[in-house]
Amino acid sequence: MGNAGKKNAPARAALVIERDFEAPVELVWRAWSEAAHLERWWGPRGFTLPVCELDFRVGGRILLCMRGPDSEIWSTGVYLEIVKHQRIVYSSAFCDEKGNVVPASHYGMPEGFGTDLRVAVGFAAKGGRTKMTLRHEGIPESMFESANGGWSSSFDKLDDALNQRSGTTMDVNASVEIKASDREIVIMREFDAPRELVWVAWTTPELVAQWWGPDGFRIEIDTMDVCVGGEWVFDMFGPDGKRYPNACVFKEVVEPECIVFDTYGGEKDASPKFNSTWIFEDLGKDRTRVTLRLLLPSAKAREHVVKNFGAIEGGKQCLCNFAKFVAKLISESQR
Repeated sequence: MGNAGKKNAPARAALVIERDFEAPVELVWRAWSEAAHLERWWGPRGFTLPVCELDFRVGGRILLCMRGPDSEIWSTGVYLEIVKHQRIVYSSAFCDEKGNVVPASHYGMPEGFGTDLRVAVGFAAKGGRTKMTLRHEGIPESMFESANGGWSSSFDKLDDALNQRSGTTMDVNASVEIKASDREIVIMREFDAPRELVWVAWTTPELVAQWWGPDGFRIEIDTMDVCVGGEWVFDMFGPDGKRYPNACVFKEVVEPECIVFDTYGGEKDASPKFNSTWIFEDLGKDRTRVTLRLLLPSAKAREHVVKNFGAIEGGKQCLCNFAKFVAKLISESQR
């Protein structure tokens, strides 16, 4: 009788989508829980995810920027529930590039969205397959058709990635950006290669010249003397032929574990532009983890190189190019 007269809050309308994937639940889970994988499929076809920040823990923050042909949409949220390989629940709201929540009208959306959307994703293992169920609450019913189309197109991209179609693959060794201080860029990747070989390929000028740099770039090395006080002087050339001079001085070398150096750009007598640390970890079974850590003079300097020079994506591409190169080295040695 104590509840007499009370009314339950009406259930919010929810868009529900079910999808089967020919991939194990562990891989589908990583597609949602790791930024390096999420950015490969998030958003309908024709959209990309240039900003993908996931603090994957209950209470952790989400910040995404979905970029289309002529617009950007930023969103934020917080993880509310995480049950490994079973369920992810998070809040969702539109925001500006600083993460401040804004109304849907900021992006030309109709009224009725609110700022407390909720997304729940369920995962069910079915042998080597996965059934995924998405429930998106708080969307105006007038937007169900549009939202369903957007999610479905995204899941088509996810299916391609999981099954290695369209050149977008769920590479378990993909480069991952690690959140650090506001002055740092930290990128990590694992390789199917022994640490001794990785070290040689990162410290031998003739080998470095074959893979160093982002996609479409090449380098010409003048000198590379990997020892404390030694210099690394090289020119990097962009796809348009533009030359980028670099002069570096090695500060610490611990074979085969760690290399630290300062980069001065083309002016060796000026103050260094940034400090770099390369860490090589032996994971056993002929596997190696490489971590690149760049320390910039200020948070503003970090923001500048990320926005204007694509430092994060460039670093990831550099590691991807090395992965292809070292795989080729191993293949040729086995012939």
